Amino acid sequence: MELLKTGIPLFLNLAVMASSGIALCRLRRKKDILKYYTYLSNLIGLIGSSIFAAAAVFSLPGGSPVPLWVKGLRFTGTYMLTTAMFVFTLVLLPVRQEETVITEDDFTGIRPKWANFLLHYFCPVVSAVSFLLLERQPVLANPQWTLYAAVPTILYWSVYLILTAFNLWKDPYGFSQPQKKPASVLRTLTDILLFLLIPAISMGLDYLLWWINTLNF
Repeated sequence: MELLKTGIPLFLNLAVMASSGIALCRLRRKKDILKYYTYLSNLIGLIGSSIFAAAAVFSLPGGSPVPLWVKGLRFTGTYMLTTAMFVFTLVLLPVRQEETVITEDDFTGIRPKWANFLLHYFCPVVSAVSFLLLERQPVLANPQWTLYAAVPTILYWSVYLILTAFNLWKDPYGFSQPQKKPASVLRTLTDILLFLLIPAISMGLDYLLWWINTLNF
């Protein structure tokens, strides 16, 4: 039974590691990993799953849980992956499809639809299932872990806002790009609300994932 408790999440983390690794290795412009949150979240998820897998292998003989800091890395990776999935699906895809959709120009040796599936859906869902249902110990009892997990996301969006505000790059999500036609007041308000929805989704997922993982079931 202890072998199954450790072996199943080990297998799922290896699946996340392999899927993210294959997709990111096929990315044409590796610098885009720091430019787009989806790629960055998959890199953090890859690192977290890799370290978890190594720790899980060492813990298999004695059935002991992985170190707390390893669990914290898994929390961070899962949080970022699920944030990328929900923001992409609920916010970016409906109104920013042209700027955010993965195309043939982004990857080599892998079809865009498969890259999109792996990075936006497969890795987030598998990572969340493993973290929430199977990686129960050790418990991240301190709610400060929600802040620790959010640090990479806060840094990313802080840099994003600075670079965009000072026009130091081409906004990858197109929120600051001028419209081909004069934007109506309704469209402008909609864009503002959608942009504010991103941190709302992110903060909500941060706490929700932590809370569910600490439940005793």
